[in-house]
Amino acid sequence: MFEDMYLPKIRKGQIVNAVHIDENGAYYWQFSKEGEFECDWEDILGDIYSRLPTRRILPKMLLWSIALGSILAFISWFVLIHAGEHFSDMRERFSNVNEWLTFFAIFFFASLFVTWPILHLHRKKKETIYLYYDISPEKEQEIQDFYDACSSLAESEKVWHKYNENYHGDPKRHSGTMASISRSDVTIYNGYVPKIHTNIDIMTACMGGLIVYFFPDAIYYTEYGELCAIPYEDLEITICENQFRESQHIPSDAEVLGHVWKYVNADGGPDRRFNDNRRIPVLKYRGVKIEDNDNFSLEFLVSNFEIGGEFANALHRYIQQQNQRG
Repeated sequence: MFEDMYLPKIRKGQIVNAVHIDENGAYYWQFSKEGEFECDWEDILGDIYSRLPTRRILPKMLLWSIALGSILAFISWFVLIHAGEHFSDMRERFSNVNEWLTFFAIFFFASLFVTWPILHLHRKKKETIYLYYDISPEKEQEIQDFYDACSSLAESEKVWHKYNENYHGDPKRHSGTMASISRSDVTIYNGYVPKIHTNIDIMTACMGGLIVYFFPDAIYYTEYGELCAIPYEDLEITICENQFRESQHIPSDAEVLGHVWKYVNADGGPDRRFNDNRRIPVLKYRGVKIEDNDNFSLEFLVSNFEIGGEFANALHRYIQQQNQRG
């Protein structure tokens, strides 16, 4: 199944995760020094999670470096004390406690300087994740169509991530709305996924502290350094029309539905108590919400209504295809 698939050279302690996707479904394998083994998606995910760095890794590396530096410094001191007669003058010199402490400190920091990059290199190798895909031509076209629709989001002038909604209950001071939202810009691109070596380009949506990667069989996302994954069949898509009071830059590809006053009376007219009252355009954005049955929830606002709809429909269609395949 993976005969024609390029796999990196496998070293001791490394595992290469391989996914074969065809019209019959997805098949998962793991390759190591011990051989090749058929597995499932949970095994792939388990290997990925096991290689992710923890927040305690730096203190551990520091403790190991201190321990190795101390051992090397002690060995150097022991060799010096028990050396031959030609080191007798040096032994007498270091009989003074202060000079001995200076000697130990020099050897300790020299050893620390050597051991820290070695431990860091070892840690980087241990944390490297290999995830390779072998895709049949029929499924490759299906996946490419999905990626093209996802990448088309970049053609919209603005894409935002809606991450918070605050119900203030004061529509008169907020253009007639009962709530305000917090949002961040979204950058769409294809390319490299940190810490994961793979043989395909991945469509990526970057939005502040949250980054979402659309892999062929699942979406992976990192939120403030924590990596998680969700298979497409566990996702649900909600598509809506969002009428947004835009008080910032007005995207040129957004449809203007009308205007409202920033400070508004109950009858819709302007509240003349405010000198800086101005009209605010109401724009039609596409809202796309992606969520699972657990804690994952991601909501996009897309200024180009048609492009946002094409992306949402493509994602919904792709999820249905994965469900049928499963």
